[in-house]
Amino acid sequence: MKPTVVDGGSTYTPELVDGFARSRDTLPVSQLVTALAAHYGKSGLKAVIQAFHFGELPSERQLEAGPVLFEVAAAGDSVALGIVQQQAEEIVAMASSALRRLDLLGECVTVVLGGGVLTAGHSVLLDRVSRLLAEVAPQAVPRVVDVPPVVGAALLGLDRTAAGTAAQERLRAAFAPQPAA
Repeated sequence: MKPTVVDGGSTYTPELVDGFARSRDTLPVSQLVTALAAHYGKSGLKAVIQAFHFGELPSERQLEAGPVLFEVAAAGDSVALGIVQQQAEEIVAMASSALRRLDLLGECVTVVLGGGVLTAGHSVLLDRVSRLLAEVAPQAVPRVVDVPPVVGAALLGLDRTAAGTAAQERLRAAFAPQPAA
């Protein structure tokens, strides 16, 4: 199998909260509003947005919206599922674009999925990515990265220095996932 790398983005950023707030008047009722407000200890989404805007909540806490989104989506909320499905479509669009440019759509290739959102292992996202990928590249095999991104960079460095397979194997072993105790 030939490897193809796709990074699905490492986090859901402030756009999740902002975009949801802008569209709240046109979306169906969603538990996402209640869940986000509860997570941040606020009375509603407007209060959450104001807390971020006026510095009551530090901006880096906006990144906590991602896990809340996946929890609500896993419970079947249509709005949260729609956001997750849109992310899956974007991930597959990137992967299929790369495969198309490399003339690999019909080949048996591994599509490596990386980034914090994908490596978190949310089945609601990964299942959708797998289904959509199978539609455009039936022989492609999605694989979620199980080592930190630095390993890929280090392996490239070892390739450049012709360090050999023994060095590569030691590096991989040092970062290999450990079985649960």
